[in-house]
Amino acid sequence: MSTIAMLRADQDVGTGARAGGEALRGHMPALDGIRGLAILLVMGHHFFSAISVDSRVGSSVVHLLQAGWMGVDLFFVLSGFLITGILFDAKGSQGFFRNFYTRRALRIFPLYFVLLALTLLLGPWVMPAGDAGNIELRQNFPWLFCYMTNYVMNATHSFHAFEGPRIDFSHFWSLAVEEHFYLVWPCVVAFLPRRSILRVCGGLIVLSLVAKAAIAWTHPTNLIGIYTLTQCRMDSLLIGAAVALVARSPEGLAPFLGPARLIVKLGIPLVVAAILVRGELPRAVSLTGILIYPALAILAAALLSCTLTTTGPLNRFFSGGFMRFLGAYSYGLYIFHGCLKNVFTTWNDAGCFRFAGDSPWVANGVFIGAWFGASLLCALVSRAVLEGPFLRLKARFGAGAKSAVSTV
Repeated sequence: MSTIAMLRADQDVGTGARAGGEALRGHMPALDGIRGLAILLVMGHHFFSAISVDSRVGSSVVHLLQAGWMGVDLFFVLSGFLITGILFDAKGSQGFFRNFYTRRALRIFPLYFVLLALTLLLGPWVMPAGDAGNIELRQNFPWLFCYMTNYVMNATHSFHAFEGPRIDFSHFWSLAVEEHFYLVWPCVVAFLPRRSILRVCGGLIVLSLVAKAAIAWTHPTNLIGIYTLTQCRMDSLLIGAAVALVARSPEGLAPFLGPARLIVKLGIPLVVAAILVRGELPRAVSLTGILIYPALAILAAALLSCTLTTTGPLNRFFSGGFMRFLGAYSYGLYIFHGCLKNVFTTWNDAGCFRFAGDSPWVANGVFIGAWFGASLLCALVSRAVLEGPFLRLKARFGAGAKSAVSTV
């Protein structure tokens, strides 16, 4: 069933819309499913950007899937929603800052820093000397530890600053954006009332648009800056934060359900049509390119609102086992599939996934299946061996465990 058909069938207003914030206290399975959609989009972008097909229909399908980079915007909106909800629900509690930062560190740091440490330990194999890409990666490697990947990319005007032939950290720019948000946003939520936080959200969203416009004006070729800098991408996080704050008003999200449905019904066909006509979404340094990111964030927020405020097929789809499974392992999948990108694309270019008599679709399917399977295996092992013990420690640190997302 298509998303639009789901929306038509989703007529029952859920408890989250009727009861406001109280209904959001507790784990909501559909949010895991939305996270699962986000990781599918992002992985699809990388998978299908590495292949090409000759047929016209095949090219259209590939172009649609290559636009999965918009999954990052869905991640940002969802993160802004979840983190703001956690913070607002824990506001005024003992150990507010200690609990939040400790829980975030337990969730994010083990896999992140162990992977970086292993890369250094296995340096001669992972980053052998001599290759130009490895030399640049070695020079910029310390910035990974400081979560400054996106600012180095902006300074070099290139994603290649963190790409080596055997390991690729270029996708860590989005983790840097999230970490900057985690660092600052608790102070805003802790010391301001809900309406004032909403005003801050509005002001910073406008400031984000100004930051994009300033880069477009002063550096008209710097698409990297508009796409990766925290001040340029914070609008998506803040749109999600605004949804969380509105959801915690007495009326909840119910008054916005009608507009949210309309945005999704119109937005999804418009996005698909734009990709089919242009071959891609406009990400050039232009007015359209600047507005595409907040527009996608609004679409993601509308999808999130429709899912939370209804109990029909849309909610059940995102609450399904497969989508929730992907969402549960999305962090590991995001990290590992990106790190393995150059390895698998090199093997694919060398013909490792092509066999005599195979059609291009079969070869591409084997290539994507192998890449996805390796990424999933790494994510499963990481959760079982490395992340799991740290995640179990989160329960010791405050009311966050009872918030809207105990698994974030």
